Amino acid sequence: NPVNSIISIDLNLIEIGNTEVSIYNLLGENVKTVFSKDITETGSISFNADLSDLSNGQYIVIFTTPTYTKRQNI
Repeated sequence: NPVNSIISIDLNLIEIGNTEVSIYNLLGENVKTVFSKDITETGSISFNADLSDLSNGQYIVIFTTPTYTKRQNI
């Protein structure tokens, strides 16, 4: 099972604006948004995301800000 029930996410926010961390399946479907906030201050934040409601499999975490997108497989 490539996905643990709880994942730890550490973000270093370098710009203000709408920031989102979402989980997608391999078909490109958004299966869960674990963080969505209008950021007003830069800096580091950490949080845990509960993925126990997702079935076994591989997923893609997509982190988006107003000018940046990063993808990572889990």
